Amino acid sequence: MENEKLLFGPNNYENLRNNDKEATSTVDFKLSHLRYSNDLGKVFNQMIKQIEELDDNGTLLISALNEKIKIGKNKFKNLDTNHTYSYFSLNEKKEILIFYESGKLCTYSFTDSTKNEFRDKKYIRDLKQVNNEHVIIAFYTTSYIQVEPWSNFVKRSEFYHCKYLVGHAASVNCLCAVGKTHLLSGSNDNTIKLWDLSKLLCIHTFIGHLGIVDCVELFGNDKFLSGSSDKTIKLWDLEKGECLKTFYGHDCGISMIRVLKTNEILSLSYDGVIKQWDINTDMCMSTLRDVNDSISYFKVLSNENLITGSREGRIKIWSKNEFDFKHKEKYLESKNTCNLS
Repeated sequence: MENEKLLFGPNNYENLRNNDKEATSTVDFKLSHLRYSNDLGKVFNQMIKQIEELDDNGTLLISALNEKIKIGKNKFKNLDTNHTYSYFSLNEKKEILIFYESGKLCTYSFTDSTKNEFRDKKYIRDLKQVNNEHVIIAFYTTSYIQVEPWSNFVKRSEFYHCKYLVGHAASVNCLCAVGKTHLLSGSNDNTIKLWDLSKLLCIHTFIGHLGIVDCVELFGNDKFLSGSSDKTIKLWDLEKGECLKTFYGHDCGISMIRVLKTNEILSLSYDGVIKQWDINTDMCMSTLRDVNDSISYFKVLSNENLITGSREGRIKIWSKNEFDFKHKEKYLESKNTCNLS
């Protein structure tokens, strides 16, 4: 039942930090230090929806609206799929992909390039893989959340096993795994719910936003952040259910949030503006916008550069060092050149 007491400590959630990739890779990132940018061009024809860094060598996986997903570094190629997919979900080891869009879904393995494509799925809003055991799905048109075992996606069958998380009063927009056993969901009913996946029960409902909740992100072991169409970001206590802070400053609804190792927060609003926040002062430290195009997605890379995707399908990399774009590119070209005599 709701308000069941939980202890969100390291013993209960030893793998909680693994869900926050930025928090383990970024040392001292500052938006205000990004003085240089490198435009990789119009990689897609439509809006960039997702960007993920696959390895320490800078290999990127990028998706856009109604286009084939691409992989690469400075140059990109299409992944071998039969259909277009606007979104994807990676497992923890970054070896298994699930692509999805509208009524279709595809599983893809990087280890052997095998893929299984499924049709006749409902319109998927968000999808998360949890502990290589469950695939959790939120839909555009339903208020429940679907919990499926991995076996549903291994091979085709006439019978699929599903369980459901029921409690929201409107459709669910975003999902966030809390360790291996719990889940956060943000909804069009303006609330966030914390679920126990083993019991299929809502433990707590977080109330405070005045608009729909579009993004949820973990903050340490016992807190999380939420972004809403009410233009605010809220910091919550997972165990007590209390709102600890509210961040004001965006002029539009919040589309995504990321947390850095320094406990600073990066957020993107639907008008294409990225802001960096100081958790101690609740103040916006700096703001970044692309004057030539509206930013639709961003990712802080392991080398502390920022990569952004735009509504027009352009990819741009931002850095504090000019060396990253000029000298390094020339070095890589010479390194890859082999003279035969």
